[in-house]
Amino acid sequence: MKEEQKHSNKPIKLEELPHKQIYEVPAGYFEELPMRIQERVTAGNRASHWQPARGFVWKLALPVVALLLMVAYFGIRLQRQDIDVAAMLDEVPTEVMIAYLEESDLSTEEFLSVVDLEDLDLDAMLEQETQLLDDSEVDALLEDLPDDLVLEDEIL
Repeated sequence: MKEEQKHSNKPIKLEELPHKQIYEVPAGYFEELPMRIQERVTAGNRASHWQPARGFVWKLALPVVALLLMVAYFGIRLQRQDIDVAAMLDEVPTEVMIAYLEESDLSTEEFLSVVDLEDLDLDAMLEQETQLLDDSEVDALLEDLPDDLVLEDEIL
């Protein structure tokens, strides 16, 4: 309670506050100040030229270097790889290709849009004799298929 009485809401007047000089200026400070400023200005005018900060240079250089390294790596890698698509497709059995095409959602129009018909000799294909398989040959082919290959009922 006594503390509350000391800090009463009584207004404080500036005239009643004691006047003390809390900062001291060294002797002759203001007389020597212009000479000090002049010395610092002339000393700073030496051959100064702009140099970018090293952090700024690294921030600009690293993405460019990374991009160049990526382009060089993938460029060299693509040149070294001689991919023979025809050889890869020859390795895949015809039955697997047929099963894949039947299971995919690829329509006939989409398939024909991908195939380059100019490279195919359609006249020679039409002139070839086509032999139909009888039931015993179809059964023999079906027995040779792998067990995990699922065929639809429409083919059977």
